[in-house]
Amino acid sequence: MGHNRAARRVLYEREEILGQEQLREDRKRLSELWRDSRGEGAAAQEVRADIGVHWCRMRFSQVKHWLARRIVGHGYLPERALIVSLKVLTMATLGYFIVWRAGGMVPNSDVVMTSAQWAQAMAENPAAPAHAWEHLGAGQHYETFNAFAYAADVFVPLFDLGQESAWAATTANFLGTMAWGAKLLLQGMGWLVSALGVAAITGIMQKDRD
Repeated sequence: MGHNRAARRVLYEREEILGQEQLREDRKRLSELWRDSRGEGAAAQEVRADIGVHWCRMRFSQVKHWLARRIVGHGYLPERALIVSLKVLTMATLGYFIVWRAGGMVPNSDVVMTSAQWAQAMAENPAAPAHAWEHLGAGQHYETFNAFAYAADVFVPLFDLGQESAWAATTANFLGTMAWGAKLLLQGMGWLVSALGVAAITGIMQKDRD
C-alpha cells in the first residue's frame, strides 16, 4: 500500500518477537543441559562441557540482538545509527572538552615536545602546559584543539580532520589517562556503528522469512 515506514516497523517488531522466542529456547536448552549434567559417567561429563559453550553462544546471541536493535533496528530502522552517532559524539565532545580544560591533551609532535618553548610552557603551567604553549610563538600557529572535531576524527572511520594527528591524550594526569583509554573504545564504537549502518542501508541485515 506504499506505507514503507509502517512496513519496516512491523518487520522490526517481528525480529523482536523472534529474538524473544530464540532466547526462551536457549534458556530452555540450558536448563535441560543443567539437568542432564547432574548424572554420573562420561555422558554427564560431556554435557557439562557443553554447558559453557551453549552459555557463551546464548550470551553472544543476546549481545548481537541488542546491538542490532539499538543501533539500526535490526536493519529496518537505519536512521537509529545517526541518532546513536549524534549521542556518542555529544558525550565524547563534552568529555574531551573537560579533558582539555584539565590539561589532559598535548600536541602530538616530537618536535614540539622537545622544543624550548614546550619546556617553558611546562615551567609556567605544569598542570596544563598546552594552554600556556598555545600563547607562545609557534604555538599560536599550531592546529587549534577543538573538542567536537577531535571526537569526530576519532569516532568516524576514514574521516580525517587533522585533530587526531595533531593532538593526543597524555597519561601524565588521571583524566588524560582516561581519555587515552576511551579513544580505543570510541574508535571501536565508530567502526561498529558505521558497519551496521551500511549493512542496514544496503539491505544486508534485512531478512526475508516465510
